[in-house]
Amino acid sequence: MQLRHRFRSYNDGCRMTQDSNQSAPLNHVGVTVTDISRGIDFYTKTLGFRLVVGPLEIVPDDTHFGRLARDILGPRLRHGQFAHLVGSNGAGLELFSFDDIDAGPRDEMEFWRNGFYHIALTVPDIDEMINFISTSGGRRRTATWEIFPGAERFLAYAEDPFGNPIELYTHGYEETWKMAVQKDGPATLIVELKAKVGDAETLLSLTKAVIPKALKEPTAETIELFADPSDDTKICLIERWGSRAYVTSEDHTKAPHMTEYFGAIEPLLAEPPKWAVWDLAENHRTPT
Repeated sequence: MQLRHRFRSYNDGCRMTQDSNQSAPLNHVGVTVTDISRGIDFYTKTLGFRLVVGPLEIVPDDTHFGRLARDILGPRLRHGQFAHLVGSNGAGLELFSFDDIDAGPRDEMEFWRNGFYHIALTVPDIDEMINFISTSGGRRRTATWEIFPGAERFLAYAEDPFGNPIELYTHGYEETWKMAVQKDGPATLIVELKAKVGDAETLLSLTKAVIPKALKEPTAETIELFADPSDDTKICLIERWGSRAYVTSEDHTKAPHMTEYFGAIEPLLAEPPKWAVWDLAENHRTPT
């Protein structure tokens, strides 16, 4: 078992200072379609985005927004529409359509040109989503590929009804690509928990109950529970797993029984949990 770190999220209204070591959060991606109503319909009903506002008119007149649009889009702009949508993680999707003689889908995915050429979404079942996309006017572009053989991390490309590429992942971006530099192998997870006074028995009982469920997970080998003879509020788990990648992934940490366990023990803890993952010495990669 692995306990989640608690951290403060980047909230709307907060401004990063120049010397902050946080990255700028992704705000939104703009996508051009040939029909704004069909675009809204596809991205809300098929991919689950929520419409915030729109469609709104884009007219390069002498109003404030007309001048703003002309400054951004240039003298070719005649008329258009746009809409603002938002995904489940708060990142936005800005849809545009324009009354232009050359409006329409690209003949091919121009990946060799500078610029943004696709968006990517995380979905639990790629093939199911692509089937849904295909029945909603889009299409599949590629096969479903396992990114790292044996790692159960998959991707595929599809297109919306307007020819815009959409990449689909089964797992989060960082979680997927950190596997490229991580040598997988057996690992031992050591977790120390300290209960509040009066809550030690409840903590112990909840921990005993979750162990058989965790042992049914892939690559789980043994989980031993120890009590501190000098402090009855402390317990320790020593867990052996066949895959470091698995035990540190959301497949384990966000499994339903683990999510339930974390929520149940959080109010019982006197201090944040202490945990560490140890590799077998033969699998350890020495930093260079």
